[in-house]
Amino acid sequence: MAILDNALLEEKRRTEAALAYRLAFEQLVTRLSTRFIQSSARELDEAITWALRQLGEFTHVDRCVVFQMLGDSTNVHFTHEWCAPDFNSTQYRYATVPMDTFPWAYEMYRKFQVVYVSDVDELPAEAWREQEMWRAASVQSVLAVPLSIGKELQGVIALTTEREKKLWMEEDIRLLETAAQMVMNAISRQKSEAALHRMEAQFRTLADQLPAAIAILNSGRFVYVNEASERLSGYSRNEITALDLSAFLHPEDREVGLQILDSVSPDELARGAEARFIDRTGEERWVEVQARRIEFGGKDSFLVAAIDTTERHKAAEALRRSEEHLRSVLQNMPVMMSAFDERGNIIVWNREAERVTGYASPELVGNPHAMGILYPDPSYRARVVVEWAERGADYRDQEWNIACKDGTVRTVSWFNISATFPIPGWASWGIGVDVTDRRKLERQVLEISAREQMRIGQDLHDRLGQHLTGIGFKSQVLAEDLQAKHVAEATTASTIVEMVSDAINQTRGLARGLYPVHLEADGLMTALHELAAQTQSLFNIRCKFVCEEPILIYDVSVATHLYRIAQEALNNAVRHGKPKAIEIVLHGDGDDVELRIADDGTGIDLVSNGNQGLGLNIMQYRARMIDGTLRIQRGDRGGTIVTCSLTVPAPGEFVESV
Repeated sequence: MAILDNALLEEKRRTEAALAYRLAFEQLVTRLSTRFIQSSARELDEAITWALRQLGEFTHVDRCVVFQMLGDSTNVHFTHEWCAPDFNSTQYRYATVPMDTFPWAYEMYRKFQVVYVSDVDELPAEAWREQEMWRAASVQSVLAVPLSIGKELQGVIALTTEREKKLWMEEDIRLLETAAQMVMNAISRQKSEAALHRMEAQFRTLADQLPAAIAILNSGRFVYVNEASERLSGYSRNEITALDLSAFLHPEDREVGLQILDSVSPDELARGAEARFIDRTGEERWVEVQARRIEFGGKDSFLVAAIDTTERHKAAEALRRSEEHLRSVLQNMPVMMSAFDERGNIIVWNREAERVTGYASPELVGNPHAMGILYPDPSYRARVVVEWAERGADYRDQEWNIACKDGTVRTVSWFNISATFPIPGWASWGIGVDVTDRRKLERQVLEISAREQMRIGQDLHDRLGQHLTGIGFKSQVLAEDLQAKHVAEATTASTIVEMVSDAINQTRGLARGLYPVHLEADGLMTALHELAAQTQSLFNIRCKFVCEEPILIYDVSVATHLYRIAQEALNNAVRHGKPKAIEIVLHGDGDDVELRIADDGTGIDLVSNGNQGLGLNIMQYRARMIDGTLRIQRGDRGGTIVTCSLTVPAPGEFVESV
């Protein structure tokens, strides 16, 4: 019976000891867990050393150490140690240990297996290196658990005894594995926070090098600003971080500035928003802001980048004032001004243009039918469009007839220098001068001159010509009488007859030159036919006149101008082009008439001559007088082609712009 009682008591003691150990085990785990949770990143090293002490004292070992793999997989580094009283630290001896120093143990660590050695002297033969190393350190027993994150080996936590051998129990292994997980979590947290601190330091260094102002805001207050923020605002970092955002924003932009931040969604970058703020001197400054939501210090924050755009705004304001001044000048200058966009719509129509045409700017600007209003005749409008396309954005003194609001037609001389002086947003622009009255006066002067030439020509032909014809007749009779009487003066009389005949021919030539086109409607065709024949006879050049259908022009002034254009074109071709053949073509299509003079000579140099020299300006002038369009171009096979196109007036209609 006594033996049974002793056995029960022994069993009770063992049970109570196991329960006490289990309670102590759980209390230790709780203390370790609490300490690690409550420790900041800076306190984790101290917490790990404290935990090693708790483990060592609980397991009654002589030493507890942590080795970590830092940066590479070839070495482990002695990072933490606890040793029992009367034992010296070995950290200086094993600060860095190559992996190949303990290949047997390393292979087990690599497989995430626990190394437990109760007696170093009983290690297997393949662990001879470990045996030598541990014997040299007086180690008798070893319990080591690998530290890992996922499937990556990070280090080892180990318990060792040096005074006596220790038989490792399952509870020891389980405790060390639990502690290893806590230590590894602490080390991982420490590494993460260290990496975060490094990143923050790098961010601060980089941010201070940036020209843009960088700031981090939390709940509207600045928690970080870079050096550029100090330069931009004039405040120090401490002064800025003592204030909130609204203290800097311009009173009119405070609500907008705060709305910019509130409207930023996670993972979204707010771009290009602009706001004003007041710097330390009280000056108003503009910034372009970009913002992104971030987590900073565990709080929802905003990373803000601001670029100083004050000078750009000042330049834009100066440009705006300059543009307003220019617009005022353009609107009020005493010449017409118009501008077109890429689609051919009028975008500028100044006051002088309004005065001349009677059309207010709102009636034409942006109106897709504006061209039809100003040039209601479809054929004439088509000619204008073609000439625009041919001349491009660089021409001088180009005249077109504009239909005014009151029904009159005004002649405007346009100058386009868009190619030389482009204006942003304007595809083409030009200035115009109303030359209606000038052209009317010039036309009247020319008509008076033409009538005077006609009168002189008729006088030469009818009066002087007839008088000379009479003298010639009497001279011929006298010469015949003297010859019949065999008088010596008969020879002189015959000479006089020849001289009078030459005078008659010269008089007729002068009359024809002054009055080349007769009053009949077909007078131009006859005159051009004679001009072609005369050119061929005088210069020995093939010259023909082609007119497939009769072209009747009832206005002798129009016919005369066309004749003079043809005459000038022929003179230019003969004198400068060295042609072998010239063709004069008169063609009609309804009221539209086209006169074309083409030669096969060397051709005109349009670049060097432009509209000057060679009588080209005279031809242009005559074409304008009859509301025609003159084009001068090189032929496809060489030579020069001069074309004058116009709409001929009906019988009895007088060509005039009113």
